[in-house]
Amino acid sequence: MRLDSNYVRLHVVQELERAPFARVRHDDFDVTVIDFSNGQAAAIRIMEREVPVNEILWIYRDHQKDKLHTVFLLWCEMLVPNAGEIFEPPDWLLALYTLHHQKI
Repeated sequence: MRLDSNYVRLHVVQELERAPFARVRHDDFDVTVIDFSNGQAAAIRIMEREVPVNEILWIYRDHQKDKLHTVFLLWCEMLVPNAGEIFEPPDWLLALYTLHHQKI
């Protein structure tokens, strides 16, 4: 899965580098930081596994301190249950849902 994550990250970075309104400030396997022409910035993180709630909160606090918006890209398998399966969202997903104003 890590190789797939790298392909997704690479695609996102390439598309943002083509955009006239964005500049990639930092890019590694864990986070990509984008500066926008309106003066705002965002940190994009690809989640390929469940992340403990305390780590999610740490990421948000760290980004807020640096005045970064936070964007998580999640693998669809983390969100979509199998056919006929009752889905009980795990704590990390409930935390993201709350932090994103009840939107995923």
